Amino acid sequence: MDKPDTGLSPVVKTIAYIVAVPIATFGFYIALHGHLTPGGGFAGGAIVATITALFLVAFGRSIIKGLHAKAFSSLRTLKNIGITAFGLLVLASLSATFLHRFLTSSTWFFQASIPFGANPGELGTAGAIPIMNIFVGLEVTMGLSLAVILLLVIGEEKECLENSKARKGGQKKMSTLFTATAKGGKAE
Repeated sequence: MDKPDTGLSPVVKTIAYIVAVPIATFGFYIALHGHLTPGGGFAGGAIVATITALFLVAFGRSIIKGLHAKAFSSLRTLKNIGITAFGLLVLASLSATFLHRFLTSSTWFFQASIPFGANPGELGTAGAIPIMNIFVGLEVTMGLSLAVILLLVIGEEKECLENSKARKGGQKKMSTLFTATAKGGKAE
């Protein structure tokens, strides 16, 4: 009889809970400071999505059984919110730049002047990039988490299907083959 997959030891589960907070903090940091340092929304979102993989490894398949269709729906909804918000922000930025140029009768397109002085590192100097990084990070986190969960669910369904086929007809063939091999003869 198959033993239910309950994951790894309680020590590993506790460490997974403890490590999840620094991983999420580091992922948010990478996503929010993508305009100042290497990184950005994609890298930060991928880092935060590793928490899902960590929990799936630590807790095993039993954590998936607790999820309902609502959980998958909410992951998809958050992913779609990230994509939509990013797209709307891009359109708003383009229209604001175009309208600014049109209203000021400027001949150069997309060339706003940068104020003189020491302003590196200020959030205002990045414009909409940090906000875009937040939405990209949200989309990547939810998309990768959903992909990891679906891969595990599909693998589990495939394994269940193979087990049911083995129980119906394949099990007799395997036991006959094993018995014949143990006796040194050929299978029927």
